[in-house]
Amino acid sequence: NIGTISFSYEVKKKHLITSIKKIMDILYNLKLGLNDELLYVLPNYIDNAEMILDEPERLGWIMSYEAHILNYNFKSIEERKLRYSQITKESLLKAINDIFTKDNLVMNIKTKKKSFISSKEIMKIIDNYL
Repeated sequence: NIGTISFSYEVKKKHLITSIKKIMDILYNLKLGLNDELLYVLPNYIDNAEMILDEPERLGWIMSYEAHILNYNFKSIEERKLRYSQITKESLLKAINDIFTKDNLVMNIKTKKKSFISSKEIMKIIDNYL
């Protein structure tokens, strides 16, 4: 699966370092483990799975994505529910740790003036987390 998770925001120059550290804190804490987060996500795929039948456009997109990107060719909603019910905290944590690595991180900082923070400073922050 090829995908992108991106964060886009504006921040005052004096808060840039703090904001980078906060985002890295969030990603780092995901890597440490999950608590009840999975309980909030799975009902959409399992308990409320039939709701995608109410929106044909969304259903088409989801079916195409699952078939062509994830290589899941579900023949029924029940088959789809069964597959998603097999997701565990452990398997999700493994995926998080595989994804959130320094090699997968791209950071782009846009400023009006010449950059006031060096890439070495940013890498030092990132090295503390990943």
